[in-house]
Amino acid sequence: MSEALVHVLVINWNGLEHLDECFSTLLESTYPNVRFVLLENGSTDGSEAFVRERFGHDARVEIVRIEENCGWSGANNAGLERALAAGADYALLLNNDTVIDPGCIAELVAHAERDETIGALAPKLLLYDMPELINSIGLEASYIGAAWDRGLGRLDDARWAEGIGVPGGCGAGYFLRMAAVRKAGLLAAEFEIFLDDYDHGLRIWEAGYRIETCPRARIRHKY
Repeated sequence: MSEALVHVLVINWNGLEHLDECFSTLLESTYPNVRFVLLENGSTDGSEAFVRERFGHDARVEIVRIEENCGWSGANNAGLERALAAGADYALLLNNDTVIDPGCIAELVAHAERDETIGALAPKLLLYDMPELINSIGLEASYIGAAWDRGLGRLDDARWAEGIGVPGGCGAGYFLRMAAVRKAGLLAAEFEIFLDDYDHGLRIWEAGYRIETCPRARIRHKY
């Protein structure tokens, strides 16, 4: 049986300073069936040329050029549409100012493959300069709809070690089953930034899937 195909979608707008570390760590990933896709969101700082020159030798690296900045949702939707067309099984939405553990993608796939009702996973995001502290491990929400990052600023200890159900995942690192995306739809582009990940998580649940945290999948985020 072939391994599931994962598209890692790295959104970028004038983030040249982050791309070397981000892609260097991605290429150290232990998971074999993966594509690393730069979503070039109208940058003017030479980001695309840098990635082509620095990482273009690796067949796993691809670039989607978006002529103007269309926001977090719009750019990620372009990447999701490409992943759907390519027959990807999963997509990992990833900010450019992140560094992932080598086993992160493998942990996410293994978790999702255990249960086909899982539509999305929230990996453990840690603060880049203080990795002993949580940035996000899923979203939480109030009864009136306000949402925030679960665990933000808290010490990464045993209370965050167990996977639980959550209403959504932080868009800086958000793992999606493409079958769930087909049913729930793409991101709501009218949000542009913030709450679009929460909105999408609610639609994943409404489509009959679940979202869980995946604490063993670790990502450091400059936040």
